[in-house]
Amino acid sequence: MEPTVRLLVAILILLLSACASAGGAPVFEQGQVWRLRDPQFGNAVATIGSIERRGGRRVVHASISGLPGPPSDAVLFTALRQEASEAGRGDQPMHFIVSGYAATRGGMSLTTVDFTMAGESANTVLSLPHIAVYASELRSAVSTLEESGPSPHAMFDVEMRIWRDNERRWPALNNAELGRPFSERIADAMNGASALGSDLDLSQMGPPAPESAGPGEQGVEDATLDARCREIVAPPPLNPRIVADLLRHGYTRDEIPEIDVALSNITVTSSAEWGHIWRADAHNNRSPPESGWSRPVCWRKNADGQPSVTSYPRPEEER
Repeated sequence: MEPTVRLLVAILILLLSACASAGGAPVFEQGQVWRLRDPQFGNAVATIGSIERRGGRRVVHASISGLPGPPSDAVLFTALRQEASEAGRGDQPMHFIVSGYAATRGGMSLTTVDFTMAGESANTVLSLPHIAVYASELRSAVSTLEESGPSPHAMFDVEMRIWRDNERRWPALNNAELGRPFSERIADAMNGASALGSDLDLSQMGPPAPESAGPGEQGVEDATLDARCREIVAPPPLNPRIVADLLRHGYTRDEIPEIDVALSNITVTSSAEWGHIWRADAHNNRSPPESGWSRPVCWRKNADGQPSVTSYPRPEEER
């Protein structure tokens, strides 16, 4: 090749490389922080925590931080600040982490949301500890590669383990999430978070009822609470129609969970602080007899309210 021709080829290669760097498709790498393009997300950024292949496509796992959240004077956050103030933590930033909230499209959202309330700020700030998206879709959702930014959320690794467990056991769940538009999923989490912050049923939030009855509690009869708590803690097997529908949507029978919980030592008491409290010993019959024990506690202050539920591990010697 003549020297002049080689020089022209070298210049052409340099020009093509410059064009690719200036306006080409983003190349994603772990640790990068990208600004989201959609103005409804404010100045939110995506921090890449992991990249892997799923079939023949690349999946980017990221945390989203800096999303605009609901007003900080919504009933949920007012209750949380009051609780923090009573506990002597009123001057510290507070986090409220939730998943399984109602999705605006119907059903329940699988995306975990972390609300941050700091000082006298008029609004909360939202983070999504983990979201998975195909790299080809993420390219159109980001605008600027930042020189620095936040690390992945502290819950990122935990959420990743859940996602990979779903890949192994219920891949159709991940298929469904990856099949929805990335921006729609973020907006859905924001809308669900806003509805949650304004939920009047959550304005009475506080610490959970203790696992054992206290000295001020007295035994009561509450058949309605008993039935509702049994339904929540030890639900019956899935309706065959639901199982058939899941099978039609691509699940295998092994991927559909079977719930088999046995209850014992059920008590219902009355407490001035928590209202009526339902307690039981529960055993997951899919575990060996010596393991799989817990102490579910279910309570409500008002007869027409939705019960709150928590669960404590049961030491073997206390069963």
